[in-house]
Amino acid sequence: MFRKSVFVFCVLGLLASVAGIASAADLSGKWNCDDSGQYYLRQIGNTLYWYGERSAANPAWSNIFQGKRVNGNWVDVPKGQASSRGVLQMQIKDNGNVLEATHKTGGFGGSRWGRVGYVPGTPGISVVREDCVQFNPNTIEVKQIGGRWKIVDGSHWMFDFENKEDEARLAFAIIKKYGFTRSCFVGRPNPSFQYLRK
Repeated sequence: MFRKSVFVFCVLGLLASVAGIASAADLSGKWNCDDSGQYYLRQIGNTLYWYGERSAANPAWSNIFQGKRVNGNWVDVPKGQASSRGVLQMQIKDNGNVLEATHKTGGFGGSRWGRVGYVPGTPGISVVREDCVQFNPNTIEVKQIGGRWKIVDGSHWMFDFENKEDEARLAFAIIKKYGFTRSCFVGRPNPSFQYLRK
């Protein structure tokens, strides 16, 4: 009986400490959201601020948020074309690297945020740091250069398919279909893994 009680106590203590780490995580940094927006968060004490936008050059929307940690108010700002406002409540997940909306009003589009930029001075938080090259899916094309088939964006050679024209055209169609805008790498030069993302 004593061993079982000690085990239960230890498990409860471990769960409480994991929950404490997530709730205590500094949320400052760059985040991407499933609404195709990029968000720049700053946490000062228990107050969270952000600026979010979809496309820096000509955003369809841009907004700001202020709240006590993950519960607060958002409002669209005039850089974008939208003019809404509302309440937003979120839940912290994955050791402070994921936020999920639990309640939102005013037509807010996003539901899930993932941290993509690290803020120095945030100890103990595992952060995904992506190494990506952005491209415009509307300007890419398949070209034969020096006898090799490539997908290019202007003068930038993105992918090389050697003599395989069919594979180059299939990859081109996939990029267009899914609207990928970034080519990402794990380890450079000579990356061990490559992937595409929006």
